[in-house]
Formats: sequence, C-alpha cells, structure tokens
Amino acid sequence: MEAIVLGLILSLGAIFVLRQRKQQ
Repeated sequence: MEAIVLGLILSLGAIFVLRQRKQQ
C-alpha cells in the first residue's frame, strides 16, 4: 500500500511541475 501511495504522490507532483513549466 505504501509503495502505491508514494507512486501516486510522485505522479501528481510530476504532473504539477510539468503544468507550471508549460505556463512559464
């Protein structure tokens, strides 16, 4: 379970960063 949760958090974080880069 912990591995899945960490994976989801990393995925959301990566998407968030990509969106910020696109805005710039």
